[in-house]
Amino acid sequence: MKKIVLIVVLLVILAVGAIGGLSMFGLGPFPNLVNSFKSSDPKPVVEQPAEAKDRVFDLGTFIIPLVSKHAIGRQVGMDLMIVVSAEAALRVSGELPRLQNAMLVDLYDFVPLHSDTHSAADKEAIRQRLVKVGSRLFGEGAIRNVVIKSLYDR
Repeated sequence: MKKIVLIVVLLVILAVGAIGGLSMFGLGPFPNLVNSFKSSDPKPVVEQPAEAKDRVFDLGTFIIPLVSKHAIGRQVGMDLMIVVSAEAALRVSGELPRLQNAMLVDLYDFVPLHSDTHSAADKEAIRQRLVKVGSRLFGEGAIRNVVIKSLYDR
């Protein structure tokens, strides 16, 4: 009886593997099964604001370690989005990694001075600083706003 159950289980595994393998190549009973789970854009662009033709880009999560006494005492995390003018949207979207790097480098210097995650003043100071970083890279008015979706301690 154990041998029969083992053979049936192995046949089911073989059949599922064969169907999965065939669907990888667009063949078999479910040709679009695997392709329906794939996404063409790993970071989708967030919806557009209604009041203007500005574009919104999700920058992701930034984690800044705060060092005290030669060890990481805590970490400050933040989820960021930027609002970009319509004229500069194409240029900014092409250089998004460069903008993310410039913001991260600047945050390593600035966040230890403004690391209270519950303070509205510190959050506003960080937001203004990131707008200045974007303005340095792309010119005045290109980066209209930086939205800090969340600011938290880890």
